[in-house]
Amino acid sequence: MRPVGHLAAVAKFLDHLGVALREMGEYDLAQEQFLESKAIFSELDAKSALLFASNHLAGIAMVKGQIEESIEQFQQVIAMARELGDRRALAYNSLDLGEILYSMLESDGHDDETIVRRSAAVDLISQSLAIFQEIGEPFGAVLAQAQLAAVQYTTDFLAGEKGYFQALKTALEIKSHRLVNETLLTYANSLRIAGNVTDALEILGCVLQNA
Repeated sequence: MRPVGHLAAVAKFLDHLGVALREMGEYDLAQEQFLESKAIFSELDAKSALLFASNHLAGIAMVKGQIEESIEQFQQVIAMARELGDRRALAYNSLDLGEILYSMLESDGHDDETIVRRSAAVDLISQSLAIFQEIGEPFGAVLAQAQLAAVQYTTDFLAGEKGYFQALKTALEIKSHRLVNETLLTYANSLRIAGNVTDALEILGCVLQNA
């Protein structure tokens, strides 16, 4: 039997290798490394490391279009974050899961499944926003504010506009050029979905000029 320290080192190496392969676009190979890494961390009962390995698996499944698998992995990560009391991980992973559920919505859908998914997305993103504000994480708060605005925009134009304004206000307050642009891009996408292509293109032009 290999020593625990050796196993932990192997798992960390596989995790880092998976990240590198993911950045290279080798998603299948990356997923294999993350699966092996997760299995070892699970064997070692290394819960914090297991959380991050599961997060990587959730992300790679999303990139590969394995939506149901990604949802299942994010749900596991959220449960682990709650168990560990890791508020930051809970917030970011709740936001990620909320974004996935939002991406599955029909913009004008009113069927039961769409309504349930929209409600779940709003709940998850709202929870993440509350945690980010509670722990003093403005970067995450802006991401959550913008994503919440995107979901709200599909059913309540004024609430969505207000949400985007608050996200931009926070991004400007913390002087994050990146977050300002990301928020504007999300807003432009909402305008496009709503059929306001002219304003969407105007905002995209502003982002490109300030990139």
